[in-house]
Amino acid sequence: MLKRTRLVAAFCIVLFSSAASWATSEAWMTDFDVALAKAKKDKKFLLVNFTGKDWCPPCKMLEGEVFHQKEFQREAGKHFVLVELDFPRSQQQMAKQTQRERARNEGLTQKHGIQGFPTVLLMDSQERPFGRTGYQPGGAQAYLKHLEPYLKNEVKKTELKAHLQGEGISDTEKAKLLDAMIDLTAPEYVESHHLDDMKLIIELDAGNALGLKHKYLYSFRLRQADEAFRNQQFDKVIDLLQGMIKELNPEGQHLQELHYYLGMVYESFKDYSNMITHLRAAIDAEPEGYYARSVKQILDMHLVEGGHVESTLPPTWYDLFKKAADGNSDSYFRSSRNLIAGDTLSLVLNPERSVKQISVTTGSPDFAQEVLHNGVLETSADGKIFKKIGQFKDGLAQISWDTPEKINVVRLRATADQSHPLVVREIVLK
Repeated sequence: MLKRTRLVAAFCIVLFSSAASWATSEAWMTDFDVALAKAKKDKKFLLVNFTGKDWCPPCKMLEGEVFHQKEFQREAGKHFVLVELDFPRSQQQMAKQTQRERARNEGLTQKHGIQGFPTVLLMDSQERPFGRTGYQPGGAQAYLKHLEPYLKNEVKKTELKAHLQGEGISDTEKAKLLDAMIDLTAPEYVESHHLDDMKLIIELDAGNALGLKHKYLYSFRLRQADEAFRNQQFDKVIDLLQGMIKELNPEGQHLQELHYYLGMVYESFKDYSNMITHLRAAIDAEPEGYYARSVKQILDMHLVEGGHVESTLPPTWYDLFKKAADGNSDSYFRSSRNLIAGDTLSLVLNPERSVKQISVTTGSPDFAQEVLHNGVLETSADGKIFKKIGQFKDGLAQISWDTPEKINVVRLRATADQSHPLVVREIVLK
């Protein structure tokens, strides 16, 4: 009898614990529309937990460690209406939701771009998100501290908005207040929340006396350039970015950003000379700026003494373009795909040089068969018009002149497809 009593008691404890895990605390609302109305009435924000209570381990951890703790509910409840939107998978839990509730919750995931669970959105009473987070370790106290910066910024924005509505405020002060509000907004929400404010700032600071007109024109133009790039309108991208440099006179990080983007546009259609020009300008603009490391890595792939190497062939991840002409016969460039007729690899000299001899070696001890079997050696004095100066034989090409030739570009060009990659061991000029 004693064993049976203990067994029943243990079963009841498990059952009670299980039921508690499915239950939604009274502090949490499950009807978003009712919660939104309450937030407006009580002048509070919303904390919306998109969760999968019956299948998502981190969701269960977040609820158990944080959201169902009395301390969290008491402190967070002072500023937020707490909302739980559950997305169950078991038939038992799905049956507890109405069809309207499921449809409304699903609509909110699509509207706010919810990609995974748990996702926690912080919103104002107009359903405008101002923060996005998820599971954080450390318990209730740590999570409350994690929410503090979001809350502090939004409270400050509310104060600034109230100041904006005051009487007798000047255009200059209005522009400054709007700018301060935007600076307090998370970058991913600036455009959706403050597009009209940004346009107004440009009007209010028409002469750019505050520097705000150029600040927000920069943002608008950059967005236009991004859209043009996604639509592969590369000429338009270049015009927009170059126009920003001329019209807005950016400095430092902004100037570096524009040159970096221009470099990447030129790289996308393999105009490496212009790419390198803009990447060098990006480094000059801000040597230790945000893009500096990436720029230096890209330049390091191409630059050699007195010029750079470029190719229509992509390299293997460890074989840089410059290895084809770095003065080291033990290193080499190797393509990551097979040769196609018309593929080229070029050494571009800057400035042009007077040359009496050119020799090019393809293939290597490691890849002896990956030579240029069918190809020509060409040169150009201006980078536009090329002339054939030699033919590859057994992977080698060499030409010499009695009188030095002015050369801007030395180019290898495949004249037939080959069923293997290409290794260029060294281009040597004398």
